[in-house]
This record gives sequence, C-alpha cells and structure tokens, in this order.
Amino acid sequence: MTGDFVEDKFDPRPALPLLERFVRGLRSRFGVYAVAGNHDGDFQSPRIARLGVNMLPIGEPTTLEIRGARLELLGLAGLDRHDLDLQHVLDLRPDDTASPRPPRFVLSHYPDALVMLQKHSVGADLFFAGHTHGGQVCLPGGFPIIRHDTLPRRYCSGVHRLGGSWLIVSRGMGFSKYTVRLFCPAEVVEVVLTPSPSGRASA
Repeated sequence: MTGDFVEDKFDPRPALPLLERFVRGLRSRFGVYAVAGNHDGDFQSPRIARLGVNMLPIGEPTTLEIRGARLELLGLAGLDRHDLDLQHVLDLRPDDTASPRPPRFVLSHYPDALVMLQKHSVGADLFFAGHTHGGQVCLPGGFPIIRHDTLPRRYCSGVHRLGGSWLIVSRGMGFSKYTVRLFCPAEVVEVVLTPSPSGRASA
C-alpha cells in the first residue's frame, strides 16, 4: 500500500475505525507491506504497524523469500517530498562486481520519485505509487484536471514503461477533500508475477 490511509491531516480520528476494520481484514501469506502518504502524518505509521502491516523502512531494502525466489522491497514514504534523503538510496546503485540483484519492487507515495531514482542509477523493476488519485475528477476519457505530480498527465494512473521500470500508479480507493469521483473510478490493482525463462520474475 502506497500511503494516504486517512484524508484529514489534522484530525484522522473519524477515519480510524474504518481504517482498522479494513487493515485487519487483509490477509497475505507473505505479509502486508506499506509506506505512509502525505496525509498520514508522523503518527499513522506506528498505528498501522500495530494492525499487522509491515511499514517499510525508508531507503532500506527488505528481502522476501517466496517459493525459492528472492524479491526486494524498497519503501519511499510521502510525508513530505523533502523527507527523502538520497543518501538512503545511493548505496543501492549497481555494483559491477556483485551478483545480479533480485527483482526490486518500490513502494512510493509519489510517482515522480521514480525519475529521481533513475537519475541516480537506482534501478526499480516495478514501481508502485499513488498520491494522484488518478486525478479524482477527470474529463471524459479519464483526462486528469489536477494531478499533484510533476510527471506528464498520462502517468497519473495506469501501467506505464518509464525508462527501464514498470510504473504502476493506482487511482486508489478513497477521496481527497470532496467525496466525488468523475470519469475516474476507484480501484485496487492486482499484479500477477510469473517466472521468466531466465528465472527472474516478470509481470
């Protein structure tokens, strides 16, 4: 999950019973992983962790072993764009002497953080993001009026190839400010991974 568990930055209390009911209902054999969003504030992450969600440490990879395969998860939270210290991720640049790294999945609140990673040669095979709500209120055809991101509007939602990465931007399940969506339905994204002939995961 890529953040914004609540909408109200100043008084999340009305949302907490529904948030707890939703999070406690999640089931996963390999764990539930998340980063915080810019609406969550500093106190949401510990609260969500107490509900059984693994809040990813920022810039420190977490390795999963699944059916004999290794996957690497990397979290980039979104409490504030300036919170992301590049020193946390520069150590993840490729080492020519190292063995091939496992597939790296990044959970980021902000889609345009992918450009920052690529600029510093930090690879991401799958890059999951939110924040934009897909525009929430769009023109016919899903054209977002407001996107809250520096990437071109076409990257506001959906699946895109950007550089050497797959960027997956979810429209999310909720609302920002006004409880209305127009030409931008809520969604939950499912990605199915299958082994490629080379043994690496492919989506």
